[in-house]
Amino acid sequence: MKRLWLSSINDDFDPQNDILMGPWCLIGNEYRNHNWDDLESVPDPFKNADEIAYHAKLTTEFAESFLDDLTVHLNEINNTEYNRKFWRILVFPWLLTLVQSTWDRQLRVNQLLKKYSGEEIEIELLKDNIFWGFEDTLDHQVRGVLKHSYNHWLFSRLLEQKIPSNWKVYWISSVPYDQQPVIKKVTLKRKLILWYSNKFLSFTVVGVGIIEGLFFELFIKIKGLFLSYYSDKIDAKPKTVELNWNLNWKELVESTLPLYYKNIKNISRKRIIGKKLHLIGAFPMYNERIKLKLARSIEAGAKIIINQHGGSYGTSKILSFASSVEYVHHKFLSWGWKDHEDYLVDSTPVPSPLLSKYKYKNDTDEIIFVSTRLKPYKLRISLHQPREIIDYRNSQINFLNNIDNQIFKNLLFRLFPVEKEIRKEKKLLKIMFPTLKFLDGKLHEKTMKCKLLIIDHPDTTLNIAMAANIPTVCFWDNNTWPTSRQAEPYFQAMRDASILIDNSKGAAEKVNEIWGDVMGWWEQPHIQKAREEWCWQYARTSKHWRWEWIKAIWKL
Repeated sequence: MKRLWLSSINDDFDPQNDILMGPWCLIGNEYRNHNWDDLESVPDPFKNADEIAYHAKLTTEFAESFLDDLTVHLNEINNTEYNRKFWRILVFPWLLTLVQSTWDRQLRVNQLLKKYSGEEIEIELLKDNIFWGFEDTLDHQVRGVLKHSYNHWLFSRLLEQKIPSNWKVYWISSVPYDQQPVIKKVTLKRKLILWYSNKFLSFTVVGVGIIEGLFFELFIKIKGLFLSYYSDKIDAKPKTVELNWNLNWKELVESTLPLYYKNIKNISRKRIIGKKLHLIGAFPMYNERIKLKLARSIEAGAKIIINQHGGSYGTSKILSFASSVEYVHHKFLSWGWKDHEDYLVDSTPVPSPLLSKYKYKNDTDEIIFVSTRLKPYKLRISLHQPREIIDYRNSQINFLNNIDNQIFKNLLFRLFPVEKEIRKEKKLLKIMFPTLKFLDGKLHEKTMKCKLLIIDHPDTTLNIAMAANIPTVCFWDNNTWPTSRQAEPYFQAMRDASILIDNSKGAAEKVNEIWGDVMGWWEQPHIQKAREEWCWQYARTSKHWRWEWIKAIWKL
């Protein structure tokens, strides 16, 4: 009889016979002598990016529809009378994450049942006797959606009413190791930054300093004097959408609803009215105090201007979470683009304060390889399915194997800066490449001096590299990282210029070819033309960005 593992494997795992629900089952056991490609596991539920886009849209519409019922429920819990706009600002990042992560798990359960319902299977399910007590949105993600025990519990709820009669079920109690609330250690410096950010929201724009934050806060206040309160776009009535859940949806909501949302107080509108316009950087998904401040202000009729704070905006084929949380507000200040797929966004192109501050001056022979992190447990329905982690890792190994030895000696490998995961990744890579060196600390201080930059994913580092004019070779699979139709011609121009290569071996061969004269290659007119055109659309910079911002915001 085969054994199905829903979460983490242990010493009883039989690689010749057992089945994995997904790659996350190997978290904590990466060093066992297993070939990930050979292990039997449940397939990812989405065949292509179009299917991902469909389900991302479907679940977003369901969350919008359910928010009406949730608004009534939250007002009853808190004895308040806030409207839908208020609660949307406050709870929608949590709600959409809950909807999309649960729907993702359900689709995986349905894949499991479709493939294995006719076989004899042993499985361990968690009893439904856990009080999660999530504190806020961040706690729900960190201690919930990204953890073994929560996912084991959720898979159990999604499976318990559909277990085939020929499966043998063992009911077990939950493990306690990840049920304690997240303890947040905050330094004095961090407390001061948080206080300043809460007080002056313009300071949250990436690349804006303390003095600039104060200036734009004053400027926004003056601009607000010429505006009237009005009902924002997020007040539109959503259509009714239902999903066919394997579990009791409302019970799941009640079990996972963060405690913060159960202790909201009414405040007189007289204390709220006064500020008609807010300028912020990224939407504060995990800062409940700022969200509460914005929610009360928005309910009174104020407007929000949000600034782009990283890569993927405008360029990624699928960015449904940002589109429903950030694009819905009064204005979105982009780094150059106007349209993003079919998402409804009122975008105003402006130079990026962040990108405008970087200056490249090569004075080392270092080649820096910047990788990213693909999460085994999906937070939302988006690109990069869990099994693609294996292909992603293999592409990195393939690149490193094909680099000339003399170049390899100068290579620094940069892992995504998550301390616990960095240790694991370093250990794995050191097994295969004992002499591989790693780059810790501040990334962009080093990239501004390197001889050549390698990037294997289209995100913020790509924007910074192109804007700073750093010699760069990129490679990724376009099926894994599909681009928006608006951005595709600009990425194609980068392919034609050999800045972007479609595979890791070809990228390594390109590096070997140009290493003797990197700057001579990079400064060729056709390469610079492709870079400059891409930057104007997706990584715009200016020495006079402050003045350009003033003019753009004043016209809004």
